[in-house]
Amino acid sequence: MIRRLVLACTLFLPAQVLAQEEPRNAVAVGAYGFVFNSSSTDLAGPFTPPGLRSSVDDTSNPALLYSRFLNPQWSVDLAVGLPPTYTLRGEGAAAGLGALGETRAFTGGLLLRRYFTGVSERITPFAGAGVVVTRFGSSNASASLERALGGPTSISADDIIAPAVTLGFDIPLNPRVFLTAAASYAPMKTDVALTTGTLTRTSEITLDPVIYSATLGYRF
Repeated sequence: MIRRLVLACTLFLPAQVLAQEEPRNAVAVGAYGFVFNSSSTDLAGPFTPPGLRSSVDDTSNPALLYSRFLNPQWSVDLAVGLPPTYTLRGEGAAAGLGALGETRAFTGGLLLRRYFTGVSERITPFAGAGVVVTRFGSSNASASLERALGGPTSISADDIIAPAVTLGFDIPLNPRVFLTAAASYAPMKTDVALTTGTLTRTSEITLDPVIYSATLGYRF
């Protein structure tokens, strides 16, 4: 009798109230892989030989994401992670120097995702767009770079704000737990300054990473 009464009351609840029972939040943890399509202009400044260029090594770091679902088709996502280390490597006339230095990069992204529900029972594909912010932290020059430039050298890089696009899919394991695989692209450039004593040399580095991610998530 009680069960029938509860069911009868449920039928008269507004659809909006029933919809609120669906999980509207999700958190996910996993890993990012940064594959850089990097290049640079020649290092420019006083007493600088021509043809000194650089690139950035691929890297990875742990990932953390929070999603707020506006409805089953749309979500707003905040993506962060532990700061990865970017290794600057010599190219062109600087290739023989090997690694030029390292810097930590604090990166976060805010994305709007569109989920294509009903396409498949096994996966839910999505596409999204937003903005990525990268702030560079402490940097260290390598011994080989300091020898080439004539003394202790500091490295600094301008922060970056860039658009980003993403494609991927969710694989539900149960109504609340899911796997996600995605690939994102952000056209990124930064100006790098190498300061040795009173001399400053500069170069523009193009990063243009493709960011791969694999995460395990939970809806609540």
